[in-house]
Amino acid sequence: MASLHQAVAERQLVDLLATRETAVALVQARSAHLSGRFGSYGDAIGQQHRTLPSRWRAEQHASFLMVHAAVASGRAAVAAVALGQAPAADADRALNGRALGRLPQPYCAEVDPDQKSGRCDGLMRWETPAVARQSTGCSFTSVGCRSPYPVPVYTRTWLDPMEIPLEVGDSLPSRTWAHLEQDGGVARWPYGSAFVWIFVSRRS
Repeated sequence: MASLHQAVAERQLVDLLATRETAVALVQARSAHLSGRFGSYGDAIGQQHRTLPSRWRAEQHASFLMVHAAVASGRAAVAAVALGQAPAADADRALNGRALGRLPQPYCAEVDPDQKSGRCDGLMRWETPAVARQSTGCSFTSVGCRSPYPVPVYTRTWLDPMEIPLEVGDSLPSRTWAHLEQDGGVARWPYGSAFVWIFVSRRS
C-alpha cells in the first residue's frame, strides 16, 4: 500500500501532466537530474541508494520538481551545512550520530537510535538565527551562458530558530515534500554527501 506522501506524489504527477507547460517542465527537470546537473542538492531532494533516478517512478520525479520549484521560486529557503563526511549506512545510527555531533554552530542534530520505519531518522535544530539562501523568484541567464536553463537569483536570508525532521541516506522526494508541507522544513544528509542540506518553507 502506498504511503500518504506517495499518494500525494501521484496527484502531483496528474496535475503536472494536465498542461503542456508543466509537462514540459517535468521532462526538463528529469533530464537535468539524470545528467547530474543537480549534484548533491539533487540527492538531498531525494535519493534511492539502490535505484538510479532513471529508474524512479514518474510520481517521484513530479515531487522532485515540486521541491526544486519551491526552492527556485523562493517558497523554500535552502542551506548546505558542511560536515566534512558522508553518512554511514542507515543501520549504523551511532556512528552517524557521532558524526552529526561535529556540526558547526548554531546547528545540532540527533539520530533516533531506535527508529524503526518511523516518520524521520532524527531531529535537527538551531537556537539562534541561521544563514540560508532564498531565491528572489526571478531568473537570470547571462550572455554567453552555456546552460539552457535560467538560473534563479539567490540572496542571503536568516532562518529563525526551529527544529525540523532529519532524514539520513535514502529518502524519497515525496517525503521531502511532505516534511516541507507538514513540518515546515527538513534536514537531509544524503549518501555520498559531506553536507547536511536544510530546506525550510517560507510560505507566509
